[in-house]
Amino acid sequence: MLDQSSRRLITSLADHLDGSNRLADRQLLIERNGPAPRMSRAEDVAIPRVFSEADGQARLLVPIPRPRGSIVYVPGLGPSWVTGGPREHDTICRKIAERSGCAVLVVDWKRPPKGTHQEAQANVADALAWMSAQMPTASSPNRGLIIMGDGLGAGVATAVASGAGPVHGTDVALQVLICPAVEAVVPTPDADADDPLLDASQLELILAAYRRGASADRPEVSPLRAKTLAGAPPAVVVTAGADPLRPQGEAYAARLAQAGALVSHRTYPGQLHGFFNMLELLLGERALQDALNAINLYIVRGTEGLRRQTARAETEVLAIQ
Repeated sequence: MLDQSSRRLITSLADHLDGSNRLADRQLLIERNGPAPRMSRAEDVAIPRVFSEADGQARLLVPIPRPRGSIVYVPGLGPSWVTGGPREHDTICRKIAERSGCAVLVVDWKRPPKGTHQEAQANVADALAWMSAQMPTASSPNRGLIIMGDGLGAGVATAVASGAGPVHGTDVALQVLICPAVEAVVPTPDADADDPLLDASQLELILAAYRRGASADRPEVSPLRAKTLAGAPPAVVVTAGADPLRPQGEAYAARLAQAGALVSHRTYPGQLHGFFNMLELLLGERALQDALNAINLYIVRGTEGLRRQTARAETEVLAIQ
């Protein structure tokens, strides 16, 4: 069930986030995360097409002159499933860049209802190729690219990173999946799900547009339903206790582990979908820092660092649930 702090926040958001004024929604989401850290560089960049039919756009955030690593961030659709994109995620991505020391490329992917899964995954694969070529890191040794996404953005990210779809992003060394939507169907109601910002009818329209005629059983739209996830990169998976998408995120973490991937998974009780981007929530801030701890351990110690994080995660999930 949704905890009291989350319920109070959602009550206040519900008075403003009705999807009718994207500009106001955007400004509210930006302001609620506090001041945005200053960057060494912050600029909009054009992403040349490789897999896509047209050039793409992204926002590049570089916290220090010689970043420790490179992260490609695939933003979700926002708590109302209407807002979403680099601008709405600017503050959270600046904080990720600042605390990790990594350059962060925030992908302006073609989101539904205008975009399909093929277009979305092509956009992300193009961004990975651009980041790999343009942002060699100062970490020693270079650990490779990190891909990070939330909600449906996490579903797109892992479809590309794990090779579940026809477009396979190269050089993905670590995937960080926040409240991932990895099954392109409206989830079955769960007794613990209590999330007023996820409307089932709106979600179905979004997912239908994302599938665009493809069966929900196809791995490129539902990575959870892939026959095998063998060869998928290590993963950090964050799920929220009151999120209707939690069961599929938990199942996906288990599938990745069964396929031999190193997986660090935490569930945060009483939290709603999108809590990771609401830093005024205590567990939103904690989830961000936990994910960054895993990223920093990976950059410094490689898979051995992530393995230590995984051992702690298994203990802490039991404790916080």
